[in-house]
Amino acid sequence: MVRERGSLVLCIHETKLELVNDYVCRSLWGTASVCYSYQPSVGASGGILTLWDVTEVEVLVTKSVENVMIIQGWFINSNNEFSIANVYAFV
Repeated sequence: MVRERGSLVLCIHETKLELVNDYVCRSLWGTASVCYSYQPSVGASGGILTLWDVTEVEVLVTKSVENVMIIQGWFINSNNEFSIANVYAFV
C-alpha cells in the first residue's frame, strides 16, 4: 500500500513490537530507501513507528517523549520544512 500510494511518511500506532529493525521496516515500506524512528511497546500494548522515504524526505531531528514521536525536517523536492507528531495515547 505504501508503494501504491507513494507515501513519503507513514505513522503507525499500536505496533506491539518491543524491537524494530531494518528488516521489519523494509518489509513494511517495500524498499530499502526507508529510515525510521520508534518507541517500543511495553509488554503487549503500545508501540509507535514512524517511517519515511529517504529519497524524498530529509529528517534532521527525531524526538521521543512518552506516547509521542516527533520528526522534523524538510521535503527534498519542494524544500518545504515540516514537523510531524505521531501520537499514541490510550485512556
